[in-house]
Amino acid sequence: MDLTTALHDVKKNVDHELQDFFTTKHSEAKNIHPQTIHLVDQIADLTSRGGKRTRAFLVWLGHQSVIPAHAGIQRNTWIPDRVGDDNVLSAMMGIELFQSFALIHDDIIDEDAMRRGSPTVHEKFKQVALDSGNPLDSRNRMGSSRFGESMAILAGDLALAWADELMNRAVNSGNPKDSRNWSSVWVNYQKMKQEVILGQSLDVLASAGLPSADRATINRYKTAWYSVVRPLQIGASIAGSDEKTLESFVPYGLAVGEAYQLRDDFLDGEVGEDAFRTQAKKLGKQTAQATQAIHASVGMGALLTDFASFALNRQA
Repeated sequence: MDLTTALHDVKKNVDHELQDFFTTKHSEAKNIHPQTIHLVDQIADLTSRGGKRTRAFLVWLGHQSVIPAHAGIQRNTWIPDRVGDDNVLSAMMGIELFQSFALIHDDIIDEDAMRRGSPTVHEKFKQVALDSGNPLDSRNRMGSSRFGESMAILAGDLALAWADELMNRAVNSGNPKDSRNWSSVWVNYQKMKQEVILGQSLDVLASAGLPSADRATINRYKTAWYSVVRPLQIGASIAGSDEKTLESFVPYGLAVGEAYQLRDDFLDGEVGEDAFRTQAKKLGKQTAQATQAIHASVGMGALLTDFASFALNRQA
């Protein structure tokens, strides 16, 4: 299976399951009060709009890279009805909803107006307030901007609650005899959440001109650990990976995360072509060595290699 096909199949399966999930949540919110469905709709719209599902893909790839051969699952294909896939799919969906939480709050922090070609969640709620015709800025009512941010914070919180729900589903639907493996899933997920939030706090401190970490450290926690290392480890944990194997994903993930940031800097014009090529060559060697250390099957090793190349050569 080539990378393009694998990414497509993962995205197709995850998107389908997310739509069913949002339909259920829409009904649950409506039962509480019809006005609460606006939060559900905004999360569903953002999550469904764009996004390559690379984090979900890496959960799947981590799982497939270490899954025991005796499990009866082909390691180079996507088979949604085989043993274990419900756990993997729940984790993949959870990762994507955590991403929605992060994006919603990040947009508030950065005061961004657009996300994936459409107004950000806080801007959409701000417009709802403006379109209502109510004098929100008088009689002690909050202004439209504050209303938009308040509702968006709640939307982000709800997306995080759903991410936790799905990850808990991935853990508790596993084999109770493998409790240590399922505990590893939850531990790595919790570490990922903490790393992202603390990394974001360092970014906010730096933006305010206050003492903080260097940019490389901030990027490591906002990109490499969150976007590559932890998704791979979560997927591998579901497959029953031991601690040594989980650690083998760290050098690969850090190198690919650095490759992602390098490519972003190049596309933004912050790194020249010569510097980009020099650093890309170095990272290419690092990811090649790190891939070999994972000891994945030939097919999964090829996908790990191709994903590293994708990180360095993507157009957006």
